[in-house]
Amino acid sequence: MQIDPSLEQANRLVLRDLEHRDIEPMAQLSNDRKVLDRMLYKPDPFTNESAQSFILRAKASNPLERRIFAIIRKEDDQFIGTCGLIICQGHIIPTMDYWIGSDYWGNGYATEAVGLLIKNALPEFRFAMLRASCEPCNIASQRVLEKNGFRAQETVPILVNRSDKQVVVKWYQLNLMPYHGVNEANQQTRDKALFV
Repeated sequence: MQIDPSLEQANRLVLRDLEHRDIEPMAQLSNDRKVLDRMLYKPDPFTNESAQSFILRAKASNPLERRIFAIIRKEDDQFIGTCGLIICQGHIIPTMDYWIGSDYWGNGYATEAVGLLIKNALPEFRFAMLRASCEPCNIASQRVLEKNGFRAQETVPILVNRSDKQVVVKWYQLNLMPYHGVNEANQQTRDKALFV
């Protein structure tokens, strides 16, 4: 697994639980056509009521099934987006989701936020793999995933709530075993032992 070395120096962001004060900046940043066009599962338009509902659902969720964090820029305590994990019922591999307001694109914030989530939030869950998806045309999001060690897996159509239409997405997967102290050689040996 190769992780972008610049992530080790990144220290501009903090992830924290969503709070009531995030409603207005979340609505403002999310209700932007550039952002909405890249989100698979967001109301359009994204209003203050949408943001409040999103935050209330996130806070009421079982943390073992759904953890959503506010992405905060340290220098000015500014809310710039969210990232989180969703563990769908019946699935053993969690899915990661993230977005950044378009005013903050091009600064490496999404890459840093995803790295923080992997390093700090995931170890407590002890999952072997993590998945994430984006549309094939979203090259910036693909780079965010690749810089954090994700590998492309498959491109498939899925049904999303954008007028109940199908959208083609590219799935990525990250091996989390190195974060649990298991290297690839040990993992292959263990896998062979399980299937012999």
